[in-house]
Amino acid sequence: TVSSFAVASLAYGCADAMLLILSVILIVIFSGRYANYLLGGVMGDYLGATICVTEAVLLGVLVLLDGADERGGHAFLLILYRIVSLGREYWAGARTFPQVMDEVQTDDPTSALLRFLLVASFTALWCRCVGHPPVFVRTTVVANKDAPQIRIALSPPAPLP
Repeated sequence: TVSSFAVASLAYGCADAMLLILSVILIVIFSGRYANYLLGGVMGDYLGATICVTEAVLLGVLVLLDGADERGGHAFLLILYRIVSLGREYWAGARTFPQVMDEVQTDDPTSALLRFLLVASFTALWCRCVGHPPVFVRTTVVANKDAPQIRIALSPPAPLP
């Protein structure tokens, strides 16, 4: 982490580097705890997915930090407010849909956040309606010295002999 901080400090400055490193640490902690709960440890595919999610989050943080410099801070809230305002103007009839889309496409951070929100919404909707049931989320794990294997169940386990 020292070398990561040094490289990030040289590229983005000390304060931004601290935010980036903190983002990575938080993602790794929560991802590791979830993998330990879900799989009993970190597997290769899960590690690869964690790397992809971490990279996407860091790129998002960098975009927001860049926007914060130009907009005077609180870039995420300002961009989100702009999207909500455009939605209100559209529903009130003050703007047509092509006018709203032209406005969104001319502002890169607003366009990026709107696309992210749309992809996240449709992914959540797909997982809720089409995706598999949550059979991989285990509710109980029973392992003791009498049973060498770990049993995974969606309901409370039967007592061990």
